[in-house]
Amino acid sequence: MNFYFIIFLMLLFFLPNCLFAQEKFEQEKRIAASEVPSLARQSIEQCSFNKKINWYQESSQDGTTYEAKTKYQKHRYSIEFSKDGDLLDIEKNINFLKINATIKQTLQKSFDQKFKSYKIIKTQAQFKTSNSNLSAKIFEIAKKEITPKIYEIVIKAKEQSDWQSYEILIDSNGKILRQSKIIERNTDNLEF
Repeated sequence: MNFYFIIFLMLLFFLPNCLFAQEKFEQEKRIAASEVPSLARQSIEQCSFNKKINWYQESSQDGTTYEAKTKYQKHRYSIEFSKDGDLLDIEKNINFLKINATIKQTLQKSFDQKFKSYKIIKTQAQFKTSNSNLSAKIFEIAKKEITPKIYEIVIKAKEQSDWQSYEILIDSNGKILRQSKIIERNTDNLEF
């Protein structure tokens, strides 16, 4: 057999699995502000939030990040920083029903085709900015002066017989950018 033919067959067999079998592992743990990179702390301090800031260290297949979680003007925010303290994104929890009607219909149609049943657990609007712009960006987001370019939706869905959690990233047109199966964390306790 030809060497290139064998390589082609191997790619044909393995490539679809790599493209569609994305899994997401994420573990969050609460940490003290003193354990957070100073650049991240300084960026959050400039925002002058009225509510308490809870800091988390998040470990995933992509590495380690830090998140500041707080509530501002009746919405929950998660502000994510790299291990160096550079701002990665701002996530604002929103109600799925508040998403643009066309996007909502596109997603619901897609979910209905793929899953036997599903339930939307969480919807977040994602925004990108820089550390120096953080305070102004939070204000713009809260005042609804900007439209998110990406939404993150967590659903619990049933494809065949078992329920599974998924994280789905979509753009502002409703196009699915990434769908990842969430790997549930094993617990130390017996569950009945």
